[in-house]
Amino acid sequence: MLFCRNVLYTGFIADPDRHMQAALREARVLVVKEWHKRMLPGHFKVGADTKYGYKPRSQKYLKRKSRRRRGRENLPLVWTGLTREQTRRYVSIRSGPKRTTGTMQAPSYIKIRPYRSSNPALAIEITATTSQEVDQLAELMRVETEKALNRIKDRKVVAIHA
Repeated sequence: MLFCRNVLYTGFIADPDRHMQAALREARVLVVKEWHKRMLPGHFKVGADTKYGYKPRSQKYLKRKSRRRRGRENLPLVWTGLTREQTRRYVSIRSGPKRTTGTMQAPSYIKIRPYRSSNPALAIEITATTSQEVDQLAELMRVETEKALNRIKDRKVVAIHA
């Protein structure tokens, strides 16, 4: 989560709280769109299981999967490709005063809490982020908040320091 500690303004401030909330809301929506567009596809590429720390799959599962895919790449989180297609197709974004949520469509077997403890929590694996991605999104949020505040006519923002 990004906390703005210092916002340096110049000029008259009519209603700073209202403007700041609107700017933060706009920036959060852009961050969700950026994650969905740029970072979600990385979850379905070779090496994503080690990058995002997915739960190790059993040898039996991996053998069945390689037999079924018949020489094609053994991609993480991909059995038939349905999950990849549905999650990448569309994201519904809802933004409130304090948080923004992006909801993706996914097959019914994508659960946060799996039926058996031995099964992986696919919903958590799909939405995992690395610390570098979190830093990139935080920087994007800072830049977009600054831009949104600078679009207000009565004053300009010089800088936001986290």
